[in-house]
Amino acid sequence: MASFTPEDMSGKYKLNKQLSTNMEDMMQIQKVGWLVRKAVTSAPVALTLTHDNTTFNALAEVAGIPGTANNRRLDGTSVEEKDPILGLINKRAQSAILGDVSEDHLKDAWKGLDPSTKLVLTSYESVKDGWKTIEITTVQEIDGQVRLVLYCFGTNDKGEVVCGRIVYDRVDK
Repeated sequence: MASFTPEDMSGKYKLNKQLSTNMEDMMQIQKVGWLVRKAVTSAPVALTLTHDNTTFNALAEVAGIPGTANNRRLDGTSVEEKDPILGLINKRAQSAILGDVSEDHLKDAWKGLDPSTKLVLTSYESVKDGWKTIEITTVQEIDGQVRLVLYCFGTNDKGEVVCGRIVYDRVDK
C-alpha cells in the first residue's frame, strides 16, 4: 500500500464507521436535511483526495454516487461559495501545525501528539444560518494503522457545540 504523510494525503479512502463518531449531530447543526443525514450516516462513504503544497481537494461518494467536490486553496484566504448541501458558506483553509490550533476542543482530541504535527486546518461558516465548523485533517496512527483523520468542532447560533472524529482507511495501492 502506498505511504502517505501529513504533507501529502493524496489517495483513495473508505470511511471507517467503527472508529468514527456518528456525525449526524454535526450535520444537524449545519442544517443538513434529514434525508441527506440518514444517507450519509447509513451508506458506505468513499473519499478521493488530492493534496499538495497549495491545494487540498476532496471528492466524497455516498453509496457509490459521486458527491460535491470540496476544493480548498491552502493560503488562508476566505472564499464564499454555494455548497449544494451546506448552502452559502465562507470557507478558509491553510496548512498548519497542531500547535497553531486555538480551539480547546480540537486540541483535546490530539493529546499526546507532537505540537509540530502538520495538518490542514479548514473553517466553514454559514452566511445565513449561524453555524461554524472547524476541521483538522491529518494522518494519525490508530490501532496500529496509519489513517486519515478529521477532527471537527461545530457551533450554532444557539450556542450548541458538537465535536466529532471521522476516520478513513486508505484503500489504494
